[in-house]
Amino acid sequence: MSWTFKFDFSTTTPAGTNMPPKEEGSYKVKIISTDERDTQAGNRRALFRLMVLDGKYKGCTLTDGFNFPTAPDDFVMSFWMAFLLSLGVSEKKLAKEFNLKGDALVGKTGHLYYIPAPEGAYPTLKWISAEQHEMYCRIAEEAEEEQGVFVPLKGAVAAIAEAVVVEDNGVEPPPVVAAAKSQDPLEFIEL
Repeated sequence: MSWTFKFDFSTTTPAGTNMPPKEEGSYKVKIISTDERDTQAGNRRALFRLMVLDGKYKGCTLTDGFNFPTAPDDFVMSFWMAFLLSLGVSEKKLAKEFNLKGDALVGKTGHLYYIPAPEGAYPTLKWISAEQHEMYCRIAEEAEEEQGVFVPLKGAVAAIAEAVVVEDNGVEPPPVVAAAKSQDPLEFIEL
């Protein structure tokens, strides 16, 4: 007997390919796809499928998402801001009203700090700047060299918390400048 079935794989991930990193740490990631869904509460949510770009877990994938804000003072705005800053958008650009094109985010890179999910829960993903990512990685490497063994990044985070004192000296750091390309790297923002 022969059979026929109509397939549409446009929103499907192959089984066994959604493999997140096994260790807590700071990762450079690329957005490989984006989608929009409704939450159980009926809110609109943007989903992002991410791929780790380097290190021991290169090729591992993660999924993150943010609800769309429903008001100008919606608490989700701070999550969106951290996400966009991680992608290299300046605070100056974010200080203006703009439209965001979801599909144009595909291929953009950013950095996040990832904590694997405890059993029965969700993982934690915190979007960070390239400078924070470099700092986490540098401290982990220094600790590894010093102790002669691999030190999980969570140890580096504890070391940073003890060693870093944040002071507001009134000096604003220079803006992050994207490498020159033939296209505007922030084309996904319409001002």
